[in-house]
Amino acid sequence: MSVGFDVQTHLVPQARLAERRSVFSYFREPSRAIDVLKDVNNPNRRVSDGRLGLFDDRIKLLGGSLIAALGTLGLSKRILGVGEFLGFMGFFGAMTATPKALHLLVKLRTGLDMNHHYISPDGERRWLFQDPNYLPLHLLPEEEINKVGKKLKIPEDTPDRRRVIENKIRQVVSQSLTWWMLIAGPATPVLASAFAHFLEDPVKAGLSWANKQYHKGLLAISKEVPEMAESSLKSALNQITGAVPESSLSRWWQNFGNGIVKHSGLAQKLNPKETVKYSESEMLEKLIAHFREMAGDAETRKALGDYLNSQKEYLAKLEAEAENLIRKHGSENAAKHGRFVSDRLATARSTIAHYEQILNEIASGEKPSARTLKNLIRNPRVAEIERLIKVDGNIEQAQKLAGNKETFQKVKELINKEQFARASEYLGDSPGHHLQTALNSFFKKGIWRRRALVGLGGGLAAATLAFTWLVLGRAKEKHPKNVLTGEQMKNKYGASSYEVHQNELEKLHAIRAALGPRPNTGWRNNLKPLFNNNQAVIYALNLRSFGAQDRDRNGRIELEKGESGTFLSAIRRLDELKAMGVNTIHLLPLNPVGTIKRKGEAGSIYAPSSLLALNAEYDTPGNTLNVYQEARKFIQEAHRRGIHVMVDIPSAASIDLALNNPDLIATDSQGYTLTPTTWADIVMFENNKKLMDYYNEFFKLMADDLGVDGFRVDVARARPTAFWKHFIDKYPQHAWLAETYVYEAASPLENVPRDIPDELLRAGFDSIYGQMHIFHQMRTASEYQNYLLETNRMFKQAAGHGKSMIGSFLTHDDEETLMAHGGVTNSFLVSGLMATQPWTNPYILDGFTTGFNHRIDIFNYKQPPRGNHPEIGRFLGYMMQLRENYKDLLTTGLYIPIPVISATGDQIIAFARYHQGKTLLVVANKDVNARHRGKIYVPGLKPGQTLANLAPEYGRTSEFKPARNTLEVNLGPGRFHMFEIDTPMLPYYLQSY
Repeated sequence: MSVGFDVQTHLVPQARLAERRSVFSYFREPSRAIDVLKDVNNPNRRVSDGRLGLFDDRIKLLGGSLIAALGTLGLSKRILGVGEFLGFMGFFGAMTATPKALHLLVKLRTGLDMNHHYISPDGERRWLFQDPNYLPLHLLPEEEINKVGKKLKIPEDTPDRRRVIENKIRQVVSQSLTWWMLIAGPATPVLASAFAHFLEDPVKAGLSWANKQYHKGLLAISKEVPEMAESSLKSALNQITGAVPESSLSRWWQNFGNGIVKHSGLAQKLNPKETVKYSESEMLEKLIAHFREMAGDAETRKALGDYLNSQKEYLAKLEAEAENLIRKHGSENAAKHGRFVSDRLATARSTIAHYEQILNEIASGEKPSARTLKNLIRNPRVAEIERLIKVDGNIEQAQKLAGNKETFQKVKELINKEQFARASEYLGDSPGHHLQTALNSFFKKGIWRRRALVGLGGGLAAATLAFTWLVLGRAKEKHPKNVLTGEQMKNKYGASSYEVHQNELEKLHAIRAALGPRPNTGWRNNLKPLFNNNQAVIYALNLRSFGAQDRDRNGRIELEKGESGTFLSAIRRLDELKAMGVNTIHLLPLNPVGTIKRKGEAGSIYAPSSLLALNAEYDTPGNTLNVYQEARKFIQEAHRRGIHVMVDIPSAASIDLALNNPDLIATDSQGYTLTPTTWADIVMFENNKKLMDYYNEFFKLMADDLGVDGFRVDVARARPTAFWKHFIDKYPQHAWLAETYVYEAASPLENVPRDIPDELLRAGFDSIYGQMHIFHQMRTASEYQNYLLETNRMFKQAAGHGKSMIGSFLTHDDEETLMAHGGVTNSFLVSGLMATQPWTNPYILDGFTTGFNHRIDIFNYKQPPRGNHPEIGRFLGYMMQLRENYKDLLTTGLYIPIPVISATGDQIIAFARYHQGKTLLVVANKDVNARHRGKIYVPGLKPGQTLANLAPEYGRTSEFKPARNTLEVNLGPGRFHMFEIDTPMLPYYLQSY
């Protein structure tokens, strides 16, 4: 059983399900974007990549919408039309609606509600299924988990049923996200286009009406200002009969041609695919043939006649509306405005008249001659203008017939060149040209295309949804090669009740017998109290490289030449660690490494082929001792120097170990082994009694036979807390360090349970990792100090006093080193903080003391991780000596955050350590790139206070000016300072602390 806790009283920020958003919450998106903008410019706040990404999306959408709107309304240079703007909005609408539809399908099919959001430990709202590699499914209520299990028909008596259901949910999420992308790819632009086509006409009509009302209103307001009134009248008339796209007459022209095509039967008669390819002459022949056939179709003739009459009535209404405006306004230029309206409507009426002539020609029911129809379908105005120019010489009448002077000049030029078709096209109102344009528009942008778009987009979406419905939750999980099912492994060894591989256990018994009892050296293991009192100074090393020697200087460590690190070669460096102030060694895993799916040349030291043996590579050749005797000797030599030794416990098994011990390995509902994210070389243990027996032999080897002083548990959450409590109770004198983090969202891994630092502390662990390795991600000094306080609150809430964290500003898992975030200066700063911050046991990773700027390699045979900056080690050694000199102050003394009352950028770290009347003041600049000035509040400080920096000087100098109760500082980049002051601070802070 696991140790529980009351979430409501737990003070450390934890993830929790977020409340559902209402419809109105989406209208707060602009304010959310403004909040991000304010936080970005606030040095006391931190903005994550996720919030910045959402901010970027909102700003792009806002900017695009504004540009499209301005272009559509004609308030700036026309960039987009209404259709393009609707397509733009439809695209985002489809992107929003598509996942909603898919989520509904998922819920109906599997019972899983994919619309959950959660509040992360840092207070941000995130979609629960945003990252398939980290799904905090533990936040889902038990009722919903059971509902999913019922929908997916997972039997009630399934062992570890919740885990089985969560694995199924991960599979469903992966499938749904994949199909979402498949739908969004082809269907979203298609549906967006269909959306634009369906709404373009009504939206344009709405815009036209709105513009008309706006200009009429403006005209009414401007009656008292003649100049403005005249301009407003002209604008209002333009909205009725002008050439602007939003005018009623322009809208009429856009729709008139489609109406002719529809009511004349051309839409049903002509093939859309062929029509768009016809030349003018080919189109003319098709039209002549069609109108000749109409002579015998009384129903179609009547439909076209009624349509033409309705269009004449509409033009008459437009003219009456314009005349009423002119009359009501009483303009001195009323006649001019009237001619403008009449001229604009003349072309439209002329076009209707041409269609009426064609209709009259076929009204008798007899087929008219092709020649007659050809003359009618061609533009009669071109012939009339030519007659007026060349026969009558009536230029004024010809110009009036053309519409305006500019059009007349162009038409006259084309007539003189005998380009009558182009002249007709320029006038744009011949039935022939008009019908060809209308047909192209009708067939290219008309109903058939809308139907095709809907059919294509809807078909794609429906097909994908149907396929998703069939496969949702049913696809088989992918498994690495060479990984067998638990049943296959059991069958291979022929016994389903197999507990521990007999050969492995027999070898361990033989080794134990050869070693004999551990000699009494008088060593007293007090590592646990060191951890409890924050007095352990830990050095983590990989034995494979720690004592390695590249004797031939070829850049490789070769086992056959005896160059690899061993227990005996590591002894040579123990004095070096002792001189640095180290009193505890953390040995990374010592077990033999698996070979199947091995990572790197040597294989990961966290992929053990056995937990009941030591890696033979750590044996120094050419002597009479075996690797177990050498390990015992190494530990004894460390003890002789006052250095404790703790060993690492791998959290998972190599595939080799799994094949040899199938009953120890966890499997999913299909019987496949479980592999954490990116760790293809290992599989997870099954948390059962057999595993406990197996680990029992491991602890006996390490503690009883070799004499280690403590254990560092890798990925401690991989085992239930009750599992660890059993062994903690069995070895109570040993120190126990859990690799677990303060924030439960840290280090997410698939197939590994969530982080439970408080429960592990309750189970008996003495120390946890904390989270100092993200120090460079903490943007401000306040964030760093608040983290320290949150950590301590968790210690108190979970287990009372006596718990601690390690100063793991760097771990062997980190991709980047401290050198990558500020070089030597940052290493100095971190060394100072690690030595002085509260509730902390300093933790040093091999290579840090020389400025090693690469990731620690746990996969290959490498030289010792050494850099070119030994000054870091000297600084760290000095700080460890100061820590020893002020042991009570810096290990168990009170931690007092010092207020920074005047500064920019929130980069000044200030705190005091107090114990029995003594005070140490720490002042540091978190920014390794720039100076920072400020004033800090130190009650009781006197102007004449002597400030002697106890830490070594480095980098650019800092300045300090003591005043009454305040200290003005001017800190160099990344500078760390520590002063002993005689100010009795306790009375000022004890009440608030």
